[in-house]
Amino acid sequence: GLINARKTAASADRSERRSLAHNASKGGDFGPGGFRRERVSAAADEPGTATTFRVALTFLKSMVGPFLLYMPKAFSIGGYAYGSCMVALVAAISSYNMLLLLDCRDVSGQRTFGEIGKAAVGSWGQNAVDFSLFTSQFSYCTTYFIFVADNVSMVLETLFAVKVHSLTLMILQLFIYIPLSWIREMKTLSKAMIFANTCIVVGLVTVLGFAIERIAAEGFAKDVRPIDVNGIFLFTGSVVIVFEGIGLVLPIRDMMAQPRHFKPLLTVCMTGLTVMFCSLGAFGYLAYGSGIERFVIESVADDFPIPGSIAQMTYSAAVILTYPLMLFPAVNVMNRHLKRWGLWKMSKAATDHVKDNVMR
Repeated sequence: GLINARKTAASADRSERRSLAHNASKGGDFGPGGFRRERVSAAADEPGTATTFRVALTFLKSMVGPFLLYMPKAFSIGGYAYGSCMVALVAAISSYNMLLLLDCRDVSGQRTFGEIGKAAVGSWGQNAVDFSLFTSQFSYCTTYFIFVADNVSMVLETLFAVKVHSLTLMILQLFIYIPLSWIREMKTLSKAMIFANTCIVVGLVTVLGFAIERIAAEGFAKDVRPIDVNGIFLFTGSVVIVFEGIGLVLPIRDMMAQPRHFKPLLTVCMTGLTVMFCSLGAFGYLAYGSGIERFVIESVADDFPIPGSIAQMTYSAAVILTYPLMLFPAVNVMNRHLKRWGLWKMSKAATDHVKDNVMR
């Protein structure tokens, strides 16, 4: 009887493996290796409505923040040759991982980072991913307060001889950021991203133009180095966060009307971003040397007050408009966990909207 039971179990196991392999080869509800896909409703997997152009603008804006203007200072720490190589390497690794993330979404049928983490390793994986996502996005948003306050304060002092403390400007920003945080759908921000990208282009053209003009007139700064051995570790630690919008890849993909085009679009955008980051970092460092300000736009404003101030204000406007986009994943994570823990219970549908706004 024991021998027959073992034979029966072995036969059933072989049949199950053949069935899984057959289903995996056919696709359907089974992913690679015969693992069952998570079923999702048709509504959950519906494509968005945003055009490829709008998605590209949103993706580019999500990746470009204050850190771009810090690149020349970062290059002064690690050297222009080492800096360019490391930015390209980080871009390649980030692009590869984002493509893997999109593959995980397609295989698992899950739409958020946390859900993919849960599908991979269970509830603790979801909690770990959500914590990392919340921390990173919230940290990026915190730097926006500092960047905008410092630049607006500098412009007011340069053009109008009015000195306003940075802390005051940080508090005033709350009256802008709080209403912006009430935006619930990323597609609502697409038009704002057009204006934000225009502001960034104005700022970058101004910075690059004056940096190249300075190089043409005076040559390279005398203290520039292709690599600074003493600063490579600090530079490497800084450059890993250069692409700020990785946490928005899945939401941006879901807003696209033709999601199948997102992977090629991501590759093209990341290539362009790499060229832009390396160019600004190298030209800014070669123009101003190790004495460059923390943000290169401040060095330009020192030499050319009016154009530099215009660039500072336009870039600050772009950062302000980016705030709700960067906060979007963090708010969703916090909202979901507060509800799950029973700390933020929704009652009637009429009050859900108000309570959610208060939490945001």
